[in-house]
Amino acid sequence: MIEVKVPVLPESISEATVAVWHKKPGDFVELDDVIVEIETDKVVLEVPAEDSGVLTEIKAKEGETVGEQQVLGIMEKKPQDDSKEAPTAESDSTKKETTQEAPEEVTKEVTEEATQEAQQNSPELSDKGDASPKGNRLEERVPMSRIRKTIANRLHSATQNTAMLTTINEVDMSSILSMRSSYKEAFEKKYSVKLGLMSFFVKAAVESLKKFPTVNAYIDGDDIVYHAYCDVSVAISSDRGLVVPVLRDAHKMAMHDIEKSIIDFSVRA
Repeated sequence: MIEVKVPVLPESISEATVAVWHKKPGDFVELDDVIVEIETDKVVLEVPAEDSGVLTEIKAKEGETVGEQQVLGIMEKKPQDDSKEAPTAESDSTKKETTQEAPEEVTKEVTEEATQEAQQNSPELSDKGDASPKGNRLEERVPMSRIRKTIANRLHSATQNTAMLTTINEVDMSSILSMRSSYKEAFEKKYSVKLGLMSFFVKAAVESLKKFPTVNAYIDGDDIVYHAYCDVSVAISSDRGLVVPVLRDAHKMAMHDIEKSIIDFSVRA
């Protein structure tokens, strides 16, 4: 059984509303297919499938208010052929492949100890831990040390009990702007898409995540789960509000792929 849960919500937001279910009970769902969208006061969030299987139950209907980590639905892990036993009308999004990336600025430094641990335990550099492949997107689960557990618990407690601080850093973009000005016409002629700034931001974020793999990991229980891939979220303004689709496998995408994906998101939003 696979639980479809509300993801971690943005800071200062404790609940969301179920907006649209893209799948119905009986539908086969591929890994990373968007199952449902939820809305907060600030953004619309997509909830993708963490594995392939059949959606068997919807626990939160459209319009219902839900909290962080609340179960939205239930999936059963089955091969695609097995899903034919259940009445299912294959939706347009069932077999679509998403190559998405989303830019998140990665500016904070990690300590020398954390960097060394990340280099030792990240999926590309170590065979330790429990490797959990999702298609060809690899993750590695590494048990946390006692001190890591304590740090994680205290940091989580701090987010609940203290005011959070946002820092803003200025970046000299003169070289990027000069490069863009020099190559934008040739770029558009070759790839039929304009060279914007978002592709530069995404590339910078991806390179930072490669350099500091701990930033690209998350804590699950007592384990640190490292990713051998980079997904980046892009905020797009739409009539429904701020939508945050995800550019998946951003580390594999060229500049023109990024620009085309962002345009596609904007049209669909």
